[in-house]
Amino acid sequence: MDDVVLALRQEELELRKGQANDCLEKLRQALGDRSVVFREKIHSNKSVHHQGTRSKKELQTITLSINRHARGYSRARAAMLRLGADSDTVAVYQPLKPQDLVVSKEVTEENRHGQGSDKLAWF
Repeated sequence: MDDVVLALRQEELELRKGQANDCLEKLRQALGDRSVVFREKIHSNKSVHHQGTRSKKELQTITLSINRHARGYSRARAAMLRLGADSDTVAVYQPLKPQDLVVSKEVTEENRHGQGSDKLAWF
């Protein structure tokens, strides 16, 4: 009986790793989308038209998506911990911090002085 439970726990752990990886990939994509919206639509001086309600609504939708994927990742990580993930797995799947969910304006601007010292989130 213990072998069956151990095998099921291991399979569940692998599924949770896949879920965490999917959430991280979607999180990276959403953060990139948010930085593009900020740079090209909200902070752009090209047109006042883009600074209206549509851009802000798009930004709000992306922010909700970021929060949803972050919650999904956190749930998958918590499940991995409950399933007894080894220390290597825990080291790879770190907890998300609020500063991981933002992309600094300084990182997204090209050719900025001192940009080499800027850091992105761990994932």
